[in-house]
Amino acid sequence: MPEDSPPSTTDTMDTASATLWSPPLAVLRDALEDGLSRNYRRAAVRVGECPDLRRLGCAWEGLGGAPCLVDVGGEPFAHDPRYRDVRFETEDLLRCAGHPGPQVLGAGMACSTTLGGHCGEVIANHDTRAAPASRAARVDERGQCRVEPYPSGRFAGLANLYLSRGEPGPVVEVEVAHRTGGEGSLPLAMRDALAPLAAEEGREIGLGGVFRVERGQVRAHVMPDYDRIGHEYYDAAHDRIVADFLRFFEPVGPGLLCFSVLWTGDPTGGALDLRPSSEHTHFYHPGDDTMGGHYHYDVTPAEIHCRGWFAPAEIVHRIANVYARRRGARAGDGA
Repeated sequence: MPEDSPPSTTDTMDTASATLWSPPLAVLRDALEDGLSRNYRRAAVRVGECPDLRRLGCAWEGLGGAPCLVDVGGEPFAHDPRYRDVRFETEDLLRCAGHPGPQVLGAGMACSTTLGGHCGEVIANHDTRAAPASRAARVDERGQCRVEPYPSGRFAGLANLYLSRGEPGPVVEVEVAHRTGGEGSLPLAMRDALAPLAAEEGREIGLGGVFRVERGQVRAHVMPDYDRIGHEYYDAAHDRIVADFLRFFEPVGPGLLCFSVLWTGDPTGGALDLRPSSEHTHFYHPGDDTMGGHYHYDVTPAEIHCRGWFAPAEIVHRIANVYARRRGARAGDGA
């Protein structure tokens, strides 16, 4: 297919997979506690049975059972006007990953046909045996954040997800308070804490889970509707964003429930084209529909207090790698 032809969804469902290292939870605990203690005045990491996460508002009990990460699509599918009709259904993602489900958690781009014609951020919280409990954050007519139910397993251009059977079992519990270091993102602080361990072993680590912002506030963004951006912001020829376009919100919180995936690196050395940030976290407030979106970092370091539960993934599936597709198209054109 020529590079300038808009792909259908079925054209994009190529899948590549690679093994992640799933170390003993005690090894993860020690590495996380050591690293996080360099960034927070208080950092406590424990191994224990996962609490019933349904009490927090999650759609599933735990994080156990065939855990894996899924990286879907990419920025060109989200921003290049030629690709904006690409859609990904959860059942297709599960099929490509060879995974039974039913747990789907993480962060993705909302499909405008599901969200009343709007762009937005999906907070994926889905037990596929029931109607989705996911939510989506969008920018309303006043330029403010609005969070509403997202009754679909459909994503637009990209998503980063943790899949499992949602079973109870042991997890790593992370609790941090009063940030003293320079890394304001809890998932990135966790990634940084695990990076030396991964480097020493020569194997990459991936985690998925949820955390609550108990105290303090954060910076967030929400993708606005395309027709409200008002300027060109994406260079399709070079697959890159060249101008600001997101709607940022700060400060947001506390009381936020965050759904997060993170990884130390690409186990293939770069062939999977995993999301460059090495993490993706979306959130909402269970009692306030003006708080939600894409989590960036805390903005109240002396007040911040987070508590979360995470489990390691055994494999990462790269589905619909738009960058590989475009490289192949360019090679075919002799570029």
